[in-house]
Amino acid sequence: MIRTLSDAVTIVEFLMSHQGKSVEDAIKEANIPLPLREQINKYFAPPLEITPPDLILGSTQQIPRCNPDNDSLQQYYGAFQRFLIEEREWDKSTVGTLAETSLDLVERLPKPDSAIEFQERGLVIGYIQSGKTATMSALIARAADEGYKFFIILGGLWKDLRAQTQRRLDQEITGESDDSSDGPFVQHDGNVLRWSRLTQSGPEGDFRAGTSTDFNPRTPKLAVIKKNKRIKNLMKWLEKTHVSLSELPAIIIDDEADHASIDTNYGKVGDDGEPLDPSETNRLIRDLLRMLPKCVYIGFTATPFANVLIDADSDDDLYPRNFIATLPEPSRYFGPRKLFGLGMNPSDLSPDEMEKPVLDVIRDVDEGDLDQIDQVLKHGGNAPSLLSDTLLAFILSSCARLARGHEKSHFSMLVHPSQQTNPQRIFADAIEEELTLFKQAAVRPARFPDVINRARKLWESDFQRVTREQADKDLVEYDFDTIWKFAKQLTESIEIKVLNYRSSDKLEYTGTPKRYIVVGGNKLSRGLTLEGLSISLFTRDANQYDTLLQMGRWFGYRPQYYDLTRIYVDKQMAERFAELARVEDELRADLRKYAQQPNPPTPEQLKPKIRNHPTMVVTSRYKMGAGRPISISFQNTTQQTVVFPVDDKSLLTSNINAAHAFVKGLPVKTQSESQEGMHIWEKVDASLIIEFLEAYVFSREARDVNRQNLVSYIKRQINKGELTTWDVVLPKGSGKQEVHRWTKDIFTRKILRSPMTTRSIRVLSDPNDKTKWQALTGRDLKDPRHGCIMLYLVDKESGLKNVKKFFNKPEDAEDILGLYLIFPESKSNETIEYISQN
Repeated sequence: MIRTLSDAVTIVEFLMSHQGKSVEDAIKEANIPLPLREQINKYFAPPLEITPPDLILGSTQQIPRCNPDNDSLQQYYGAFQRFLIEEREWDKSTVGTLAETSLDLVERLPKPDSAIEFQERGLVIGYIQSGKTATMSALIARAADEGYKFFIILGGLWKDLRAQTQRRLDQEITGESDDSSDGPFVQHDGNVLRWSRLTQSGPEGDFRAGTSTDFNPRTPKLAVIKKNKRIKNLMKWLEKTHVSLSELPAIIIDDEADHASIDTNYGKVGDDGEPLDPSETNRLIRDLLRMLPKCVYIGFTATPFANVLIDADSDDDLYPRNFIATLPEPSRYFGPRKLFGLGMNPSDLSPDEMEKPVLDVIRDVDEGDLDQIDQVLKHGGNAPSLLSDTLLAFILSSCARLARGHEKSHFSMLVHPSQQTNPQRIFADAIEEELTLFKQAAVRPARFPDVINRARKLWESDFQRVTREQADKDLVEYDFDTIWKFAKQLTESIEIKVLNYRSSDKLEYTGTPKRYIVVGGNKLSRGLTLEGLSISLFTRDANQYDTLLQMGRWFGYRPQYYDLTRIYVDKQMAERFAELARVEDELRADLRKYAQQPNPPTPEQLKPKIRNHPTMVVTSRYKMGAGRPISISFQNTTQQTVVFPVDDKSLLTSNINAAHAFVKGLPVKTQSESQEGMHIWEKVDASLIIEFLEAYVFSREARDVNRQNLVSYIKRQINKGELTTWDVVLPKGSGKQEVHRWTKDIFTRKILRSPMTTRSIRVLSDPNDKTKWQALTGRDLKDPRHGCIMLYLVDKESGLKNVKKFFNKPEDAEDILGLYLIFPESKSNETIEYISQN
């Protein structure tokens, strides 16, 4: 009898390969039980194209690499893969992608039985909330099959995060736990060596030197420890071993690798309320590495502007000199590309894709809302209207998920009112009181007509509208009366949790499905998973960098409910996050570009390019605890204006007038497709470019692409004999838009750009324009003497078909002039310096 998905897969595969049957015919022939048929169809769905990680490789020290080419030897990985299929119900495409990714990574590791000792460093760059732990598990399982014996996971700074990572690895790797409710667990064959768990899954399960005496070099060992003095405890334990440490080839995985430096932990406290000393943590990690004769350190991060990427060149530092792997964005992953548009990097976009509306799930928090929240945080009292609205949104979103059949899933809401613990408790009390009101309205709706009318209005004007706009057949739309039937069941199951170092509250995603409202601050900033997160509220009191990362935890997999998610945040924070997301996307694109070159640079050769990446400024501002000099370079980059002073019509008009004067003052045009095509002026003197940039009014919120940075950089390059001449380009524009007249014989069309926020767009340029300019001029970006500037005119009507608009009143509207600058490579590598402070 067929009982498990694994059995069903085996039989269907046999019938397909040996008898040539289709999936449907094989299912009928094998009489697969109905509960398994949907999973089988999902498993055998046509595979998506598997994209391997982009790898930048360094020296291999002539040490043989792992070569896992024998499936029969993949005992730990085979069990892990079966677990994903049977228990996690992963589809074939996702399992295949993870298999290829982990294979590519393990092939970069030295063979553990090598006679040569080794100390290697690598970095894996993933995406926020994108299944990073699954990649770690896959790598551990494959490395264990290859003969690595000691796996140390540096699991963050908090007890809850460490315990969460331990539980996950117990489920997927060791197959056992000190708490049976943590299951389900991976099932290993009886002849496989059992794992030695040096740490446990409870909050106090971190490593203690006296709790383990297993020095057997044959058994694989797993320790999940916090990045603090526990590292020292582990080193003391290793000092007592009676076996040679060279018999314990080790892999150290540093989860959230960019969180082990002094900048990221400035002003933070640990579980005990004491300030963290990241420099000490960094030193302990290096001391541990030196103890292990055969060791590979692998950092995992989703925010690649980490100090681990830019620190000093000392031999024992954590810089990933042996490999940098950039993982592909997973299929069905809901990240910045879907929130802010299908792509933020011009090279990823076609002109049509640029006009597709962003997903409208960010809700603005205005000053009045913030003032109300401040009063509650200081003096207590009833829930402010904003908090009531977000709580109601969570109830509606969750009811809709229940209507869609998600009753076995977890639902979560995140509230970040303050970094301080007392205000968090005050806020939780206000939520509790407001939740009581909604519970009563769910039981006796006729007695609370105002609440029901509010709920109906929010559902119909917001949630139903957004679902309709997505035009996604997998998103079922329901009317208000249908979803409100679930309100009583839902509100009775909601639990409010306060997560901070003073609270004993914990998140337990075991047993029955949970419905959590989580109130917290710093403790939520890194890694801690909120299952089924749908509604998030952030206020201005939150630390900038941590809040941006917390906003990122909204990303991930949102199958059949991404339209039901909402982020409530003030405009400034939303725009900063959008900027950070765009910057990260650009850096990933750079890493992909370097990896795909015929002769790619090594990680050490790449380091100066990363250190001087102009948009590093954004992260440094948020991460630094005090001011310090920052150097940036625009060499070999493209820069564009994406935020504009739209709140002042006179400034927009001034920019258009400055552009007209600039164009009229240019020398004779050298290239032109047609009267309304692309117009090019070649080898324009740099002085005219500087004069125009000094006349152009940049937005006050433009952090990198602003007058000071651009003019200062160009002037310095001119002094070095570079950027002395420029090509000026007026692109053709959109074929359907209104024609704009620059001079009596020069016309182009305006472009449409969907607003990302009320003041910004996700991308200005059309990637085809850069290609066309190079084709017409034969310009080589390796020549440091020549730059290029393109002028785009964004139609003031942009966004009228979407919810977000640049201008709500016609009398305030004006076309927006945007700039796109192309900088060549530089031989001088000149930078500009300034002081950045919090």
